Amino acid sequence: MILIAFSAAIALVSQVACLALKPEWKDGGIQVRDPEFTRDMIDKLIQDRSLQTQSFSQISGSKSDTTSDSKVAPDTSGQTNPEYLSQCQFDIMLHLTAFFENSDQKYEDTFRGCKPTSDDQGISSGVFEFTTCSGSAMQVCQEYQILAQGRTFCDEFIDNGSLLRATVQEERRCDAGKKDAFTPTGLENYCAEWTKAADDKLFRQAQLNVAKRSYYSKITQYIDQFKIKSPLTISQLYDTAIQLGPDSIPTITRNIEANSERDWLIQYLRNRIQYEDNDHFRETIPNRIPPIQRLVDSSVNPSLTDIQAQHNMAFSNDYVELVYDFQGEKVFPFKCQV
Repeated sequence: MILIAFSAAIALVSQVACLALKPEWKDGGIQVRDPEFTRDMIDKLIQDRSLQTQSFSQISGSKSDTTSDSKVAPDTSGQTNPEYLSQCQFDIMLHLTAFFENSDQKYEDTFRGCKPTSDDQGISSGVFEFTTCSGSAMQVCQEYQILAQGRTFCDEFIDNGSLLRATVQEERRCDAGKKDAFTPTGLENYCAEWTKAADDKLFRQAQLNVAKRSYYSKITQYIDQFKIKSPLTISQLYDTAIQLGPDSIPTITRNIEANSERDWLIQYLRNRIQYEDNDHFRETIPNRIPPIQRLVDSSVNPSLTDIQAQHNMAFSNDYVELVYDFQGEKVFPFKCQV
């Protein structure tokens, strides 16, 4: 059974080398980037079979405990990296972005979500909205096959070629995309199977592993470049990478001049609003960025004190609280998952 999963992964390497991690909207269509990611990462996973039995916290480079001094260091193919977040802070970062992606505060339920999209992306599913069009959904399936060491629900959709046909290839728009809720051919049962599989810890781990390698490991260069320390700022870089792609960060950070990290984050959030002010992202601005601005920017939240802002940026007491206006003003607490 192990050979089946590995054979399937190996057979697909040559086919999926052109898949994007997540598409970036530009004039004239979706542009594919990082074409060698899937080939490199699948090769690495096949060679390093110890990954099959590791927990997500081990794969992410954290220590085995979850105390406040346990740190998560990014995995960059064996290179030594500085430690950025405690495991708890890392969990809160994931939870925040999962909430923004799914509008669901119950973290466990975000792994189950699956639906056709109305923005040319085919089907969007999972904790960070992995899409069939971008190829990120296929990456989750490939990771799941490797971790499960046997048959999974993904096998049907990979074996019949429906996942591959639903992806962007050679910088063309997604063949399965329409401006309505559209299920790509051959994936009619995909969402039902994805939702059922979300009860499997290995499937949830596969989603987290792909999200980490595809996005978190790509923001560490900016953490170092701008000497960022606070968990809230790091979480905003991560959230940007998930929503807009890591390649958006150099544009958003351009011309930021600040005397403190709080000022830097305030300017970053304002720049991000300008970056997203287009037909594809404009509607997401009110529910994604202002709740973060309220945590640090007194011009948005006049009652905010400097001490409160410092606590918010640090996730003090392993906790942060959002005032969110998605369905009327509500307060949502975010803390470590138990």
